[in-house]
Amino acid sequence: MRKRVKGKPTEGPVSIVTTDIEGYSDLMSRCPEIMGKALTMHNNIIRKARWNSFGFTMEQEGDSFTLVFYDAFDAVVFCLAVGLTLSEAWYCSL
Repeated sequence: MRKRVKGKPTEGPVSIVTTDIEGYSDLMSRCPEIMGKALTMHNNIIRKARWNSFGFTMEQEGDSFTLVFYDAFDAVVFCLAVGLTLSEAWYCSL
């Protein structure tokens, strides 16, 4: 909880992660209803993993997030958690 109490890092060494759904705009134009639901699921997964990994959102726009972490370990934990959870969500939707 020390990391969370400190708030968003404003100086010093940090780890930054940027996410983006490849081809999102094209998919959204072709299947807006499905992609709207997928974006909601994606954003919820990102936010939960961010919180659990002590990350902070620097910027969010549509399907893209830029997150900052106090150390690389937390950033890697975030990336692995997101990858696994997104894979599981995709597999369960088949």
